[in-house]
Amino acid sequence: FGLRYFSSSREEHTGLMHDGLEDYASHPKGARTFGSMELFALLNNYFSSVEKFIPLPDYKLPIGLISEDLLTEVNCAELFAVSDNFDFGTLETPLMNERLVWSSLANAGLLSEFTNSLLFIAGAGNSNLFEGNWLGTLYAGNRKKEFITKTNIIKSDIGNVEVLKERVAKHSDSKSSKVRHIELTDVWIDGPSIQSLLSREFMRKDKGTIFEKSSRIIADWWKLFSDQLDQFNQLDGASIDCIWQNSIATKDGVIAIDREWEWHERIPALLLIYRSVISFIQSELKFCHRWERKNRNLSQRAIIKFISSECGITFSDLKLVQVIMLNNEFLHQMSYSRQSVLKCFIRLYTPIFILQKSAVLKRVTKKIISRVINRIFK
Repeated sequence: FGLRYFSSSREEHTGLMHDGLEDYASHPKGARTFGSMELFALLNNYFSSVEKFIPLPDYKLPIGLISEDLLTEVNCAELFAVSDNFDFGTLETPLMNERLVWSSLANAGLLSEFTNSLLFIAGAGNSNLFEGNWLGTLYAGNRKKEFITKTNIIKSDIGNVEVLKERVAKHSDSKSSKVRHIELTDVWIDGPSIQSLLSREFMRKDKGTIFEKSSRIIADWWKLFSDQLDQFNQLDGASIDCIWQNSIATKDGVIAIDREWEWHERIPALLLIYRSVISFIQSELKFCHRWERKNRNLSQRAIIKFISSECGITFSDLKLVQVIMLNNEFLHQMSYSRQSVLKCFIRLYTPIFILQKSAVLKRVTKKIISRVINRIFK
């Protein structure tokens, strides 16, 4: 009953959409999978101890493992949404905005029943594989070797859920020539991210433009930086990764989380806006067909221009090229990757719905080429 199999992925054993959900009516004698409660009941018949864990985003390509206990301690909707943001090569268009569904499932206390995969450890007694206060471990590996991190989620002695991020290579240098990596210990912050709030606004079909609907959300986010913005429209280098996904809305205002990166000098405020928008679109692109129609026709440039205006930041295409180049340098310093400046600039002008269709076409082309190669060498 993984959410992915309701929305965007075929059953792995049969290659059919919804086949597992339909109790394998098409292949009654083939392989089959089970839901969380079914598996627990089967194991509980034979073992005195059954422990349940959740691989994220699934067991095939996990970036981490959490205990089911974490779901009762905090709201994990954002964690599920971020970890599930991975292209598994599916050709199916999602039937729903899965980010928002994770939020609804968390509010209903049903996250555990709709995870994309499960890990059970059964035996005569508890496995004792983890310390008593352990709630989860996540890894970030899409970066330079010296910056690969392990994040432990634990319950502290006073009952708080804490997040401890550290580099895997214990004696690695914490910085390159222009970027510094910071190991963190933070208290878990519950609440929706600015990204989730904006994702909801892009889907609203009532009157008004997306710019009118999102103005308050953007203003609340920008208050984070009001005390550090200087006369040159620059921010502290530690703000470079305070994008919408890393900004949590609480009753006391917006709080920035996961501030693990620091640029060696002050950065243009337009760079943070640019990084927030392209990260948002990259994550939400597969769901944009669910947006209100006029929002799909927008370009990333139009969104960046509006947000710059809302935040009082000077905008021009020349400045946009400069921040693309600066973002490229940041990516190179943390992960060796670089992007074509021209390609990035063209994508900014391209309507978002065309970007989605291009991404689907690219996946289809790869799939066709893969099948042809397999047939040739079979």
